[in-house]
Amino acid sequence: MRFLVLISIEMVAVSWMAAGSPLVTFAGQKDPAEVERLFLAGEAGAGDFRVVAAFPELLDHRPVQIKVFRSLASKDPEIFRAAVGLCLEAPRLESFAMIRRRLSLAFRSQDAWKRKAILQLARDEPERLRDLRFVSLLSEALRDPDPALAELALALIRSRPELRDLPAISEGLTRLPGEGPATELALPSLQFFRDRVLPLLQTVGADDKSCFDCHKSHVIFRLEPAPERAGPEDVQGYYRSALRVIDLKRPEQSLMLLKPTREKPPPGTQASGSEQHGGGVRWDRESASFRTLLEWVQTGGD
Repeated sequence: MRFLVLISIEMVAVSWMAAGSPLVTFAGQKDPAEVERLFLAGEAGAGDFRVVAAFPELLDHRPVQIKVFRSLASKDPEIFRAAVGLCLEAPRLESFAMIRRRLSLAFRSQDAWKRKAILQLARDEPERLRDLRFVSLLSEALRDPDPALAELALALIRSRPELRDLPAISEGLTRLPGEGPATELALPSLQFFRDRVLPLLQTVGADDKSCFDCHKSHVIFRLEPAPERAGPEDVQGYYRSALRVIDLKRPEQSLMLLKPTREKPPPGTQASGSEQHGGGVRWDRESASFRTLLEWVQTGGD
């Protein structure tokens, strides 16, 4: 087992060196206690975060969690990127509320350098692009005023042509001069969304909350600003956000339809996948609300 751990550490170190990250300072360490001591020391580098991932038991230690938490707010792009990468590689870290909230803030950040750092994780590890948080960031980065960030987003999409079939990416690409039609897939109607879907999202449920109350700070399906302050461009933003959670090829499997039919997760836990919904059940599959959402998604497609 110790031999396998050592092999894992060495592979992690090689991965980081190939990605251009700073060399790890303790890649050969096999003792978890020594790895933790070195990680918590001031000289620990960005590459050391992934070495820590080879010792899952360390992730339950409060000092390690606090260092990850603080690193998610680091002004050093390499440290920031390494901390985000560790959280994604070790999802158990997101079970700790302080880390989960700060990771969400990282993905929602408007700072171009933070967005670049996160998208560089997808450039080095393309499988990250299956994560809807990356898709959301990618679609937003296409319209970012920072040309280097927009170009990075476009390069990632060009390297993965299948991304063009995602509604949010397709919508973003159609707005780029000279990019041309992104896909043969027609997007759902903006007018239908504005006239019939938006009122559903504003409807207050039995818990005295609307979708806007919980989704104003959501990483993927973000609804801000509040509807009473919204102008035409804000409504367009709501629409773009909704495009991230629909499936034009399998409309009834769209997260936007499924999530509101699910129960809340147990207290103290986070909603997972399509099986749970932080806001609890808003309507059922036989309701007029569900049918309206389904009809909207079906206005798009081939």
